Amino acid sequence: MLLTNQAMKLGCIFLFLIVCFQLTASAQSAVEPDFFQTSKEAKIYKKIIAGLRQELQSKGFDWPVTNLFIRTFKLEKEMEVWIQSNTDSTFLLFKTYPLCAVSGTFGPKRKEGDKQIPEGFYHINEWKPYSNFHLALGLNYPNAADLLQSDPQKPGGDIYIHGKCVTIGCLPITDIFIEQLYCITAVARHQGQELIPVHIFPYRFNHPASEKKFHLQYPGHAHLKSFHLTLQPAYSYFEKYRRLPVIETDHKGRYVMASTAE
Repeated sequence: MLLTNQAMKLGCIFLFLIVCFQLTASAQSAVEPDFFQTSKEAKIYKKIIAGLRQELQSKGFDWPVTNLFIRTFKLEKEMEVWIQSNTDSTFLLFKTYPLCAVSGTFGPKRKEGDKQIPEGFYHINEWKPYSNFHLALGLNYPNAADLLQSDPQKPGGDIYIHGKCVTIGCLPITDIFIEQLYCITAVARHQGQELIPVHIFPYRFNHPASEKKFHLQYPGHAHLKSFHLTLQPAYSYFEKYRRLPVIETDHKGRYVMASTAE
């Protein structure tokens, strides 16, 4: 009987050690991801991961995230992050980050040095840990539409979502928020999301107050209205279905939803 009790105690101790080891290993894997290439990225991830996971879970999102969508509005100075749990589900809003600075006016970017924040449909194509603005996420500007409509020699480039609070055409959201967005997008990429879409609109098309404010600032700008009409169908589609539309570029560089493409 004594031997049995000792064996049971040893078994419990062994089981306890296994659980502790698994928890430690899990914690280490959570704060030391092998997909980060630099010590700066790993250090920031370790600093924010507990709070990020708690915030996601408190809003009903699983970890790790697997499918993201970013939507930005210049007039409202807001950047939304949407999450899709799986390919069969709709997107749900996770968080809205404030843009802490904007530059230029409304309308698309068309030339190097015009200080315009682009408007249109992009995706993240670069994770830049050693940026002059803390961290930076690069956008694929100029895209196919921009190349057909922008200055052929100097369309501009180097458009980022980044930290700090200055801009000459980029989208700054402060150091605290870029740390969170940088890590969550990096995780989604690691989970298999090859393209993380970033849609940039001049304002919320279905909000009367925003539309009124915009048109008061820019009355009679036919070229802006014409361009914005090419953006609105994609905005309306997402508003209705909470799914991403397929967007194409026609031979003139205009955006066309695939379902209406000629």
